[in-house]
Amino acid sequence: MSLHIAIYGAAADISPHLARRLPLLASLKRNLKVWRDQYRLRYAANFHCDYRDYSVKYATNIGDIAIAETIRLNLRQALPDCSLSNVDWGDTAPLHALNSKRRIDLLVVAGGGYFLFNHDGGLQPRLRADLDFLKTSGIPYMLWGVGVNQPFNPQGEQCRITPSLDDKETLRSLLDGADLVTVRDVYSADYLSALTGQNVQLIGDPALHTAAALGFPPAEKQDADTTLIGINLPFHGPSSNQFLLANLAAYVRALKAIQQSSHCRFRYITHHANEYVIPRLLRTQGISMDIVHADLAGTCAAYRDLDLHIGGMLHSCILAASSGTPWIAIAYDIKHRGFNQLMGMDDYYQDTLHFSATALSELAQRALENRNALRQHIAVRREELRRHSSGIISAALEPLR
Repeated sequence: MSLHIAIYGAAADISPHLARRLPLLASLKRNLKVWRDQYRLRYAANFHCDYRDYSVKYATNIGDIAIAETIRLNLRQALPDCSLSNVDWGDTAPLHALNSKRRIDLLVVAGGGYFLFNHDGGLQPRLRADLDFLKTSGIPYMLWGVGVNQPFNPQGEQCRITPSLDDKETLRSLLDGADLVTVRDVYSADYLSALTGQNVQLIGDPALHTAAALGFPPAEKQDADTTLIGINLPFHGPSSNQFLLANLAAYVRALKAIQQSSHCRFRYITHHANEYVIPRLLRTQGISMDIVHADLAGTCAAYRDLDLHIGGMLHSCILAASSGTPWIAIAYDIKHRGFNQLMGMDDYYQDTLHFSATALSELAQRALENRNALRQHIAVRREELRRHSSGIISAALEPLR
């Protein structure tokens, strides 16, 4: 019987959630909410909108799908005869059921912000449940390109991660029990290394190699005479909601200044279904743009002919890099800086706590002026990380061949 591997991720189900159409009535209700929020933005003294108004049953972060799909394709290449199952983290019941039906030979924790801390420094309870399952089942497991996540606190500065003694013990046990621990950024490597004697190895985010895994050729401009800039702004949780409300007017000023100076076209690339309202609010403010709302392949394709991307969701920056497109990160979480540092793009970064419309406009102008050099730099660094991560993962999988 072939080897059975479970891919365990934030969205291990790789079906094209974002491309699904809403039923007619649900679509009408959503558009009514958009019209209401557009009216509020135009006329209300204190604009407010709520991400929960745009939640849908199938909402999935396209970045999490990119991670799981890239890992699946890599596993299929390394172990052609293996059987692969996809399980979303957050509930161990499906893992129990899957393991009862057919023994899991290896569980791969599929990247992303697996080690997620709240504003108070506490660890997500799902990690304790995962540890209990892994101890009880005895299933071997590896951590593939995982990271430490903690959203900024909208009421203050970046938080400190201060887990309880119980949370530290959960972290230590998860790390110590893994056959392999690999992480996506230096911050995660440093933090987790202090908790374990395991060799915590830095390989980058798996989604950095999504475009190549899907078979896309190197990025190529379709219209050399038109400057095309991508946009993505997060709107999928309480923190991102608060930051959007706090900075929306500044975002509008920055985008208008960029459009005026570069005569560019904008393309909004959706990463989460809750973002449906965002490009429509920007249009209300006089910023014209195309909107891409697609599955993983369609989303990756949308990055290929951009001159520059301005990304709020981390994986909008990562998928831009995957396609060779320069980006500017607008961070709402500690994870963004780690990715930019890893890629040698430290200067192309703003955070939502200290956002400046002028600074973003100036960064965009500099990035556009240096786009060819940045493309070359991104391609070289991505290939370095691909070779490095491939060697580490290949060695870890060798005993299973």
